[in-house]
Amino acid sequence: MASYHLSAKIVARSSGRSVVAAAAYRSRSSIKDKSQGLTFDYSRKKDLAHSEILLPEHAPDRFKDRSVLWNEVEKVERRRDAQLAREIELALPGELTLNQNIELVREFVKLNFVDQGMIADVNIHTKKDNPHAHILLTTREVTAQPPAATKLLIGMASPMWYEQGYTTYPGSGGCHGDIYTTTREENHRCSFGL
Repeated sequence: MASYHLSAKIVARSSGRSVVAAAAYRSRSSIKDKSQGLTFDYSRKKDLAHSEILLPEHAPDRFKDRSVLWNEVEKVERRRDAQLAREIELALPGELTLNQNIELVREFVKLNFVDQGMIADVNIHTKKDNPHAHILLTTREVTAQPPAATKLLIGMASPMWYEQGYTTYPGSGGCHGDIYTTTREENHRCSFGL
């Protein structure tokens, strides 16, 4: 029987982290960070079992390319203390086949994150009988109309949040919070254009 493990972390520039480096490490690939001029190459690691990027239905297909996606995030998040991404790490049941675990993670990610407008970079590792998934999430919701994205709190901001009449997350306070202005249409101060 698998033991339960789930952790959620922020990939933040203030702690010296690069989301491009994080994506390269988790996907066991080589990606050039255009903002730093460095290439992060983790392609020699051999425990990657599955890798994919899940997009909301109206997101541009160009974000299926990991390098394009995470370099764009690095580019648009200008603050030196920017929160670049959220990472969810979760243990997977060893009793399930790889395909069953892929479907389990895909369903979890789609329901909880992609359907809320976030882009998810999903990577499954199978190291020493320890199957686990790393899910990197954008901190901005991709929307069909400009503004293209707004910051989100996982599980707190969704279309339903706006429909219920809420305009800001309690205690958020401007661009330091996660929902900024009164409507999606006015929500432009901290969004990036796609």
